[in-house]
Parts: sequence; structure tokens; C-alpha cells
Amino acid sequence: MRYKEQNAALLEMRHPHLAPMLDETNPVIIETQTAKNGLPVFKYEGVAMHGAYKPDEEGARLLAQIDQGVKNIIVFGLGYGHHLRDAVAAGLNVTVVEPSCAIFKSAVENADIGFVLEHCRIFVGKRGRRVLDAYDYRDAQIVAHRPYLRFFQVEYDKLEVSFITRKLVAGRKPRVMLAGPIYGGTETTFRYVKEALITLGADVTAFDATAFKQGYFLMDEVTPNETHRHQLKSLYSNMLGEAMVAMADDRKPDLILVMAQAPLDVGALARLRQLNIPIAFWFVEDFRTLKYWDRVAPYYDYFFTIQRGEFHERLGKAGARRVAYLPQAAAPPHHKPLTLSPADKKMYGSDLSFMGAGYNNRRAFFSGVLDYDFKIWGTEWDLASAVGQRVANQNRRLQPEEYIKIFNASKINLNLHSSVMNSGIDPMGDFVNPRVFELAACGAFQLSDMRAELPALMQPGKEIETYASLEELREKIDHYLIHPEEREQIARAGRERALEDHTFERRMEDMLAVIFSREGETFAIRQKGEGHGRNIVKNMIAEAAAKGNAELAAFLKNFDPEEELSLKAVSDHINQGKGNLGRAESVFLMINELLVQK
Repeated sequence: MRYKEQNAALLEMRHPHLAPMLDETNPVIIETQTAKNGLPVFKYEGVAMHGAYKPDEEGARLLAQIDQGVKNIIVFGLGYGHHLRDAVAAGLNVTVVEPSCAIFKSAVENADIGFVLEHCRIFVGKRGRRVLDAYDYRDAQIVAHRPYLRFFQVEYDKLEVSFITRKLVAGRKPRVMLAGPIYGGTETTFRYVKEALITLGADVTAFDATAFKQGYFLMDEVTPNETHRHQLKSLYSNMLGEAMVAMADDRKPDLILVMAQAPLDVGALARLRQLNIPIAFWFVEDFRTLKYWDRVAPYYDYFFTIQRGEFHERLGKAGARRVAYLPQAAAPPHHKPLTLSPADKKMYGSDLSFMGAGYNNRRAFFSGVLDYDFKIWGTEWDLASAVGQRVANQNRRLQPEEYIKIFNASKINLNLHSSVMNSGIDPMGDFVNPRVFELAACGAFQLSDMRAELPALMQPGKEIETYASLEELREKIDHYLIHPEEREQIARAGRERALEDHTFERRMEDMLAVIFSREGETFAIRQKGEGHGRNIVKNMIAEAAAKGNAELAAFLKNFDPEEELSLKAVSDHINQGKGNLGRAESVFLMINELLVQK
């Protein structure tokens, strides 16, 4: 306790946003003890997190892990700071990620961490990966205080994958050609993906097909014959697909990333494949509704989806090469809390709101909540119906900026996923729509229908609230309208989770992690006169040896030197092995377990 007053003063001065954590209670038991040399140490859930004899020697051991020339380090685990002292004394730029609020509070109260508070950047709790959003990856490295991996391995793995991917992007600046749709719901996703890739440091060339939208719809005015109109639109789309092929042939990107509904038919895709450039597809649609995926699946090197299970099985049968799960996301530069004017509050505000298209299941279900102060926003609603009379914008197409005002102004934002087969909640619903993440990033309270994938993404009752029937929805509306403090608590927690795990930057990190791990050491590395390097094992061994990575070189010798290295082959080899995993093995296996279908 002798350090608490000094540390608290430094915390208030250097990291005031962390000071409120000292007032929080936590059920985790932190048992503080004294080492043989008199320094304070502790046990977390009964396990010693520092040495019981000379914890001050841990600093030298951590410093020995730092590669020569590294100036910036991220250390996972604050502990009582003993392992950080030598790194700070050596003049390294140290950023500390502490996953446990309880440990952080105990360190402030019981240990001499003034040098950490004075000289280090600190991220505590569910904020670990946000350290990466503004980080200098030149001469950078990430290390863990090893006792933490016993309790926080998952958190560290996510942080390390993001760090490695961002460092590779920062160093190699891969050239990505992004292909988008002519129109539709994926327009905004296309723009957010572009912004995220640029933020990560990629060199992005975008084929924005929306620039040709007017010409596409002008085909409707050419002839009243529906068959002819369809043919003309198909020819127009094919022309845009050929334009994408021409752009790719001219720009020679390292990766082609195609968004759902981009105008690329199998002919254009076949010609893209002849360029020997990796092609990835993000299918942000319901596979049961839009079924063109089976025709195009064999043409993509990477097929990313917002559904898995049955969809992944069917993609495999359709000939997809590599399939990975990648949910939708939020864009915090756009989806954020707003301070609204009185006029905006009046216009956009209500006790209950819904923003979206008037699918039949929504028209039927929302008839059960018309006795509330309920505003509906969106298009394709039957304005003559009782539900349609609540459509505040009269089917006028809204701008994305208006969405954010609606989210911020509403006490309760309803989310009901679209379905063409049900009259209300889809009992087989699995994918999670973008609205879940957008509302959360805005710090808005939402009531969403339950989805199979939702609990893994947002924790019901703590980060989001859900319903599985009209009766349950009405009960929760009644409860949360008279308990605003509970609404605000859940909304805050949801925003924290969205900013940590569900941004487009996170999704692009995960996507590129899969691609980097599959394409190998030569991906996005160009030498004069050379094309795109693929991950031939002998080339990867040579590059690993040249870079002094003996562990990776030794690991790669387990494979045929003339073959391309596949992630499946790596994971199969690891799963068949015995003994402890090396770091090279662990990273390959971790990426496979996190994202990729086996």
C-alpha cells in the first residue's frame, strides 16, 4: 500500500482515462506476497506471476528476447512491472497491454510501477488490440510476460496475429486491387474495406463500379421487353468485368479482392486467374438467398464468408479452394456517438426505432409493437399499411449520415434480420448483419433477434440484448425503457467490444493473415524483373535462412521443397507431431484455428 498514493497521482497525471479503474470492484482474487529479496509479487488465481526469489532479474530475461535493432516493443502483461524495468532503462519505447483490470489495480496499489506510468503507453482490459491502431511498426516487436499465457492465451494470440499482419503490411505495402458492386447493400462495405486497407498501409487501387450505375439502369429505358433488358444489363455487367481484368493486367497487384455482387462472371474470373495473382472474395451475403456463389467458388483462391457450417461444406463440394469465416464489421470513423442538436433529436428520436428495408418478415413482426413510440426508417415499405404509416422517411433513400443520427437518437434500436422465408424471426438464422456492429460502435442500445453466430461476437445481456419471440421483445422493451442506466451500461460495453474486435481494420487484418500465411514469405515482395512469388518451400527456406530465422527454416524442411506450402498441410503436420510446439508452428496453427476451415 506504500506505493498507492504515488502511483495514483502519476496515473491521474499521465493516464487519466485509466484512473476510474481504481474504483472498480473485481471478483478475481489477487494474492500479494513478498519475494525473498523483499520485492512485492503476486499470485493470480493461485498461480505465481513473478519469481519468488529475484523477480528483478526478469527484466534481463525479457530484454534478451528483443531482437537487435528493435526500438519499439509491445509487452503483453504488466504484472508488478519487474520484467519491464530493464527495457525502459535501455531506452526502448515500451507499450504495455494489460488484459486484466484486477491485476492493473493491484499493481497500482502494491508495486513500484512509477517508471511504467511515467515512461510507457498502457492499455488495460478489453482495449489490447487498439494499441495497434496508431503504432510505429518500424523496428518493432511483440513479447509476452510468459506467466500471462496460462490465463490469457486467446487474447495474446489475437494481438500477435494482428501485430504480425500489420507489420508485414507496413513493411511490404502490398498492392491490392479492390473490385466493388454496381449497386446494392455492399456498396458501403466496399468503401469501408477500401478505407481499412489504406489505414493498414496497403497500396489500394479500387474499381468502383458504382460510377457506372446510371448506365446500368438506363438499360431499363431502352426497351420494355424484359428479356432484352436482362440481356443488355448482363452485357453491360460483362463489360465492367472485362474492365476489371484490364485494370488488373495493367496494375499487376499483389492481391485482387472482390466484394460480393461485383460484376465478375466466370469468364472474367477465368481470365483473372491467368494473371497468376491471388484472388480473394468476401461474400457478405446470405448463401441461402443469393445463390450465385456455387458458380464462382472454384475461381477464387480465398473465399471469405459471414456464414460457416453448412455453407462451408457446400462450398467445398462446389470446388472452393480455401474457405474462411469473416463476419461483417463497423467503421468507427463513421459509426460513432454523436452530440445531436435539439432539432435532430426531435426528428430522429423515438423510444423505439428500426432502420432497414421492408422485408415481409419485418412487416409482419413489427405489427406487434405499434403501441409504442416507434419510428421506422428505410425503403420498400408498404406505406398504406399500419406498419408502413410508421415509416418516418416515406421510403426516401437515406444517407449513411442519417443512419448514425437515428442510432444515436433512439432509446432502443431494434434489429430484426431479413428473411424471405419467415413471417418473423428466422429460427435457422446464423449470419450477423452489419447493423449489429454499426449500432454497437455508435454506443447505441440495441435489441436484436437471436442468431446462431451472435454470442461468439457480442455477449448477450452484457454487450448486446436479444430476443427470440415477440413476447420476449415486448418484455425487454418495457424493462429497458424504464431502466436507462442498464441500457447505457450495455451500450458502453458493446461499443468497447466493437472497437476492439469488430472493425473493418480487424477484418482486413484477419483476411490478410490468412493470405500471408498461405502465400508465404515472398508474398508482396517484388524484385526487379520478377513477377509474383508463390510460397514454394525451397524458396521460403532460403529466405528464412537469409533472415536468420533458423526455427522457421528447420520447420519448413518437413515439406517437399518443390511444392507450394499449403496451410492445411502445415496444420496436418503439426497435428500429427509430438512434443511442444515451436513459435513457427504455433503461429501457423493459430491462424488455421482462428479462421480457416480444415
